[in-house]
Amino acid sequence: MKIPDSSKDKLSPHAIKQLNDLRSEDQIVTVLIKKEKVIGISALDSEFEEAGAKVIDRFEKIDTDVVQIQASKLKELLKNPAVKSVAMEKTYHQLLDVATKVISGTSSPQLNTNLSGEGVTIAIVDSGIYPHPDLTTPENRIVGFYDVFAGKEVAPFDDGGHGTHCAGCVASNGRSSDKRYSGLAYNSKLVGVRVFEGRTTSTTTIIKGVDWCIENKDKYGIKIMSLSLGEKQICPRI
Repeated sequence: MKIPDSSKDKLSPHAIKQLNDLRSEDQIVTVLIKKEKVIGISALDSEFEEAGAKVIDRFEKIDTDVVQIQASKLKELLKNPAVKSVAMEKTYHQLLDVATKVISGTSSPQLNTNLSGEGVTIAIVDSGIYPHPDLTTPENRIVGFYDVFAGKEVAPFDDGGHGTHCAGCVASNGRSSDKRYSGLAYNSKLVGVRVFEGRTTSTTTIIKGVDWCIENKDKYGIKIMSLSLGEKQICPRI
């Protein structure tokens, strides 16, 4: 599908590539549409309806709707001044081989070893957190846990392992290894936010996790969110 040059400034580079790679303008795509605050939402909602689009999620804090729409209709929708920007829904993967290549290409700054994370709560937005002794002994520092898929707070768990790995890098006190494997913020508290079910997740699911962190930052004292996530630029022809 050919995207007019006049509309490209509203699209992310990933969106431009994926839309250009579509074989048919009749294909249904899922997009995140950020709206201009100065324009009435009702005007854009009526255009969604006229285009036969389906709003599947709405994130009011960032003025963004997740919409399923025919590609040709999206091209017309981009002309609406109420549309500020458009990004594609993506699939994210827990891939250490990708992360390692990224990390190995950068140099780490000198760390301040006097910082322990005392008084700070860090939200690990990932696959969950297993209550490992390095995080729960002598004090349980996992103070909250939200499962996006269940839509509620539950007891901490991790069915993927990656979130626990990240939590250890952040907050392990090294109790099981005579402090050999201690995290950077070994006295910090943790909140787990489960946004992975299996090996993949979506942009929308991640936003729901971040949204929950914002809603509950005062309740748990969340100062930092850790999102160790990556996505592959894969645009299959359909």
